[in-house]
Amino acid sequence: MKWIIPSNLNYYKANDAFKKNNIVYWRQKVNYKVGDIIYIYSVRPVQKVMLKTHVLETNVAFEDTYDDSEFFVHKEDIYDNKTCKSVKLELIKYLDDERLNLDNLMKNGLKGAPQGPMKLRDSVLEEYIESCFEEDEITEINKKNLNYEREVISIPASGKIDLIYKCRIHAHPDNFRSYPYKKALYYTFRRKGGIMEKLYTNSKTIRFNPNKIEEIKQFNLNKDEIQRLECYVRARAQNFGFSEEGNYKFYILDQCLELEKCVSLPKQNNHAYFTISEMYSKKEIISRYNENDGKSDEKYTEGAMTTIQVNKYERNPKARKKCLEYYGYKCCICGFDFEKFYGYIGKNIIEVHHKKALNEIKNTYEVDPIKDLRPVCSNCHTIIHNRKPDYEIEELKSIITQKHETIQI
Repeated sequence: MKWIIPSNLNYYKANDAFKKNNIVYWRQKVNYKVGDIIYIYSVRPVQKVMLKTHVLETNVAFEDTYDDSEFFVHKEDIYDNKTCKSVKLELIKYLDDERLNLDNLMKNGLKGAPQGPMKLRDSVLEEYIESCFEEDEITEINKKNLNYEREVISIPASGKIDLIYKCRIHAHPDNFRSYPYKKALYYTFRRKGGIMEKLYTNSKTIRFNPNKIEEIKQFNLNKDEIQRLECYVRARAQNFGFSEEGNYKFYILDQCLELEKCVSLPKQNNHAYFTISEMYSKKEIISRYNENDGKSDEKYTEGAMTTIQVNKYERNPKARKKCLEYYGYKCCICGFDFEKFYGYIGKNIIEVHHKKALNEIKNTYEVDPIKDLRPVCSNCHTIIHNRKPDYEIEELKSIITQKHETIQI
């Protein structure tokens, strides 16, 4: 479930609290569930959504929270929180963008300024808000000039994945021969079946013996990081154990990006590397073999020249232009918009499908750009021609609609 909740910066400096601690305990007024996405709307005079968070824990007692008194504008208001249960929110993204101000939100489905917690039931509004945050994430990724060797490393976690999500900690024996991980911009972890749901940044990497937890005092860690490490070590020792003696390498994970659609890498037990684009491709399954897994002596060669004869059927560029002027550059089947997803580098990128296959007509004919042509993304275009006779556009749209309805049920 996704929510919008109001925040009064004249009462509590929420933006500063999230920026400093990444975790905020928010007064719980409704029944949230772990995993819910909560957008925080700053009321007058700001009047815009500025924070994207998700729920880590509900019904938290005051004594289990941390001291955030510095963020209360009036210290006497702290007492109100002592008598209430809280929800533990983790920051996903801070964004100060005029596209998320009240006027633009109301143009995209919001009925009025939020007065209390409200569920996001309007799909247009939900998609609009999410697109603003997602576009900014991709823009930031493209702008980053960091010292990393791979964009995304995918690590099998299986039964430990819920513990990783809960504590935002990952650990393995400090043995580079067995764990030759390259430095990555983002880290993702695979459930059973190879399913990947989230990307994390790694704020710190430390090494210590988990059987000597007191060693963490030597590191420059804040209170939240210490609590998360202690929670991880205690839970892993109890439920899974540490298979090797000596030091482990601990990754203290930071910013979490929820993938809009889960992707999976089935039937692989080792780590693998991906690009950002692959993780956001919305494909259900992506294939990748670990670059260090090439242990076979079998050699594969490519590049030999082969001569083939093909028939090429000429397309009319003017008809294509008319088609796109009428329908635009969004896929008419799945709705994918290259510019919206990739930014300026995706502008005017789309394929045009001929409803009448030229190779079947085998002759010149008068094409109607509006009736005979449709803009489609490369994925949908591939599926259209994946059967003989080709899939009809409405047939594919129906398949997609039924699949989404099945997932929601």
